[in-house]
Amino acid sequence: MNNIFNHLKVTLINNDILRFEYCPNDNFSNQESLFISNKKASNNQLTFNKTDVVSFSYNDFEISFLESDPLNTLKVSKDNKVIYSYHNIKNTGELPLPNKTPEVFPLMDSPRLLIPYDGYVKNNDGFILQKDVKDLYLLLCNHDYKKLRKQFIYLTGRNEMPRLKNFGLFSSRYYRYSQKTAMDMIRNYEKHKIPLDTFILDTDWRDMEKLQGCGYTVNKELFPNLKEFFRFAHSHNLQVMMNDHPLPLRNDLTVLDEEEIEYRQSNLTSFYNQGLDGWWYDRNWICKLNSVDNQIASESLGNYLFHDVTKQFHLGFVIDQEVYKRSLVMSNINNIHNGQYKEILDSRNQKDVKTVLTPHPKEFANMLEMLQIASISAAEIQKDRLKFADVFCK
Repeated sequence: MNNIFNHLKVTLINNDILRFEYCPNDNFSNQESLFISNKKASNNQLTFNKTDVVSFSYNDFEISFLESDPLNTLKVSKDNKVIYSYHNIKNTGELPLPNKTPEVFPLMDSPRLLIPYDGYVKNNDGFILQKDVKDLYLLLCNHDYKKLRKQFIYLTGRNEMPRLKNFGLFSSRYYRYSQKTAMDMIRNYEKHKIPLDTFILDTDWRDMEKLQGCGYTVNKELFPNLKEFFRFAHSHNLQVMMNDHPLPLRNDLTVLDEEEIEYRQSNLTSFYNQGLDGWWYDRNWICKLNSVDNQIASESLGNYLFHDVTKQFHLGFVIDQEVYKRSLVMSNINNIHNGQYKEILDSRNQKDVKTVLTPHPKEFANMLEMLQIASISAAEIQKDRLKFADVFCK
């Protein structure tokens, strides 16, 4: 039987995920979006019943809706009890606490931004913003917090394994380094036998008199030969990152306009060609990128472009498109405000961010107790944190 009912397409995705794609113009798509990577339908077919309502069963769930208004009347029942009724939601990506995991968890990809296969490159018209599409995913997790997280990752995509050095020591300081003082600091780490892995150049590597601390003009008084500094750092077995406050090329350009793409791609890549290992997308500044829609955070698009430009650069040096140097991008995540956790404002902002989390022992102890894995003190965590990290991952 046809699975399209008055502009609503119903699809079964793997891992107990149901997709309800409402497209007024029937422009249905399995193309990757900024939020959802994996839309591949299951080989299992749904069987629909049509009487006064359209209904179908899946495992222990009964799903129904009126064909005249399918999305707004959508309901999910279990044991003759309605456990979910459709309502328009803003996707924050904030997953519930483990002990508050529902039977059905909704995710909404709207407005939907389709991402081209070629990525963030110029002369690419594959970015398609669909404001009228409501792409709803119901994760049938049955109160199982582990299953919910596996389903979420299945849809949004699994991050690449971070580089080994990313788990090491970072030296990052808001300081007006010169090429000499930065090299001296690296030597000082070695002198004191401190195993440094990553050195970060903050704001003043650039000409601060231009563009209010933004742009890509190197301060030649401080760094007369940036390429030589990268070579020096690499000879000391370090990777180097630099911060970027991405100011739009013009105020009337969004992050996906052709001129902006060419400007951003050209400048970010030019430093990679000199030897830079990764960018720090530093959004804690007076400027920010312009989004294509006020419901999509500009930081989400910023994370996407920094990661994709880096990935495209590394792909340019390989023959096998499946095996390439993993991207290194650092980003201020958008649920931290002045050092305090608030909420995840847009889960699209977390996608493709290579983040290494090192929880405080007290926070880790609280989490283990909340998940009913272990009831231990922060002091016990300190003694053998790798042991408990291994228990947590299982």
